[in-house]
Amino acid sequence: PFNGLYPGDEGCTEDLYQRQRIFNQVGVYAAERGVEYYNLFHAIDELGIDNEADWADSQHFNVNGQFKMTDYLAENILIRR
Repeated sequence: PFNGLYPGDEGCTEDLYQRQRIFNQVGVYAAERGVEYYNLFHAIDELGIDNEADWADSQHFNVNGQFKMTDYLAENILIRR
């Protein structure tokens, strides 16, 4: 899984796996109900996230990361509609 949230911290790997399991379950739930769901853990490389420059802390983007996320959402999700 994506480990940008905790670069070099193997102790947090289980937390990442747990989060991904939850996101996967949400995806299944949404699909069963015909709701679009985007698990952006799978698009982190496409977002162009720099692990050194785009995180405010271990779980949140800083302003640079937020701009990248916003651009991705606009270009890849909103424009498709």
